[in-house]
Amino acid sequence: MYLIPGFYLAMEMGDAELVLHLLATHKVPPDRGVRWNEWSVPETPCALAAALKMENVMRALLAAGHRGVKHRSSVPLVSAGYSGCVGCAQMLLEAGVDVNEREGSNDEGDSGMTALMAAAEQKHLEVFELLLKAGADPNLLTKRGVCAASLGAEGGERSAEFISLLIAHGCKEFGRAVVLPAAQGDAKVLRAMIEAGAQVNVVATKYEGIYEGKGSLECALSHLSTLKICANACNENYEEGRVKRAELIARIPDAYEVIEMLVEAGVDLNRMNGMRTPLHLAVNHKELRVVKLFLAKGADPNSIANWFAAKRTATEAERYYSTAVHEAVFQKHAEILAELIRAGAEVNRKDREGRTPLALALENSFKEGVELLRQAGGEG
Repeated sequence: MYLIPGFYLAMEMGDAELVLHLLATHKVPPDRGVRWNEWSVPETPCALAAALKMENVMRALLAAGHRGVKHRSSVPLVSAGYSGCVGCAQMLLEAGVDVNEREGSNDEGDSGMTALMAAAEQKHLEVFELLLKAGADPNLLTKRGVCAASLGAEGGERSAEFISLLIAHGCKEFGRAVVLPAAQGDAKVLRAMIEAGAQVNVVATKYEGIYEGKGSLECALSHLSTLKICANACNENYEEGRVKRAELIARIPDAYEVIEMLVEAGVDLNRMNGMRTPLHLAVNHKELRVVKLFLAKGADPNSIANWFAAKRTATEAERYYSTAVHEAVFQKHAEILAELIRAGAEVNRKDREGRTPLALALENSFKEGVELLRQAGGEG
């Protein structure tokens, strides 16, 4: 590596002549890593020019014999993707760089990020489209399983544009991307993904941030619940982060549509996400409409909330875990309780504290629940 004091400043000033002079003075071969102080990470001159969006410097470097190729972990085109510098990206592509070159190197723990992924992550749509037209592969994955679709779908009003472009250029790899529009109630983006073949039975990892450990359906249910809680908790004049109560209410139909789309696409309604199934979560949120949908589509009314999954065996589940019926009683929701009973839910299974649903209803003075459970043969 070459240490050149003042190199970053010359680059930041856009002084192409000074940049070339410093490189020549220190006899730096083309496309080699340069440091400007003891703590800086080595970057090739072209990568630094792309990161700082210095098109005139990039032009001068390429004219002086630099090829804009990767050196160790420094990839100029990836830097252009991160910065959103269309001019730098265009010049690098015209110079013949590999549009699918990955960030990092084998001996340094290759992260596998491409310029397309970088542009998607930073929401630089113009560079993103340029790279796709140049032949960028939309189906590549990083070592951690992240793809361009998952990065493009992550928030922002333009997510639909990123996903539409990917699909138009043959994207078939969506990884865990459906978790994001599901968690954000983005019906348009989710529909496009599903129609393009995205898998809906996925669980977010730490790379999907706050959604870690949650499935797509669980995220969608949580989003619906959050919208309703926020809308109900504020008055007509409520406004925070430029989102008004009326806007929250207007998003609720899309939230329901997202749930319905996931169900129609074959999401597993009996899959345990964390400690409970989607049915348990729907009952917990008092979502009668969703409970009816889940039961009609095959959700098991007798599934168990696995509160002590790491400590109990399957045979102990009968003794220690509660059911959706227990949850309906705890929430004092008679209509949901009636739906579960009609769907064949057992009414005498005990929860982890040894209580039947009827015992729990009596304990909580849930008169309607007591009547429904006794009619269904409840004991306790």
